Amino acid sequence: MPLITIGFGVLLMVISILTYVLAEGQGAGAFAPAVLGLLLVGCGVASIFKREYRKHIMHGAVLLAAIAVVYPLIVVIDFMYPPSQENMTVTRNILVPLACGVYLYLAIQSFRSARRSRSSNSTNEVDSGDDKS
Repeated sequence: MPLITIGFGVLLMVISILTYVLAEGQGAGAFAPAVLGLLLVGCGVASIFKREYRKHIMHGAVLLAAIAVVYPLIVVIDFMYPPSQENMTVTRNILVPLACGVYLYLAIQSFRSARRSRSSNSTNEVDSGDDKS
């Protein structure tokens, strides 16, 4: 999961830079996804080096992604009413939640798999412990 987190962080930075360039540098708000991407990359790297905190770090990364799914969608709904919004802003506010939604799905699958793995390991230890008695 740390490598997936790093990959999605880089993806958010690319989305941010591309929409900024395609919008011809209008607005520094275009770099908000890049900041989120940098935070996700930081979480991914930290969880690689601090394995004992990986669970907590990955949950923090998922929380950031959940916020990134909800907030831009609220902004897109607000942008639907005024007709003078830039296309790249709307595009960015659709791509970021989409990417973060995919990341959330993958993270949840990873968390479920880890939980199943821990449960099967603990039941195997209990079973093998009973045989020794």
